[in-house]
Amino acid sequence: MKQRFARISGVVAIAVLTQVLVAAPAMAEGEQDCICIVAAGTVGSVTSATGWVKLNGDTGLVDASSNAPLSLGSVLKTGPAGSASATVGGGCNVSVAALSQMSITALEDGRMCVRVTQEEPVAGIDPLVVVGGVTALAVGVVVVGLGQDDPVSE
Repeated sequence: MKQRFARISGVVAIAVLTQVLVAAPAMAEGEQDCICIVAAGTVGSVTSATGWVKLNGDTGLVDASSNAPLSLGSVLKTGPAGSASATVGGGCNVSVAALSQMSITALEDGRMCVRVTQEEPVAGIDPLVVVGGVTALAVGVVVVGLGQDDPVSE
């Protein structure tokens, strides 16, 4: 019994590690370099918001509107029919197309990176859900295969 538990635990650990290694590049593929780098402490604002546009707030995502403040940690998201624009600092004007997000993050040197990433819809299927499903299927096949070592009847 302990040997079977150890086998199953090992298989699950390998499956989880595989999922993390496969999913990590998929998440990083959509990232782009900073479109603007601004001084630390710089603030900005949403200059326009049309359709489904959300901004992170104290209670999660809230509707974004013109003149909503932006600072370090701000994330501005648009839905399928949304678009927005923002200004950060004196010269960083950003357009955020549908299914995109703008984020303001800290760089190691203290300055701030303004980044826009775009979601790439795959026929309404989230790639991480697919990876998770395939991993679960693989674990199931291996677990069933482990049970074949024990003969049912002699």
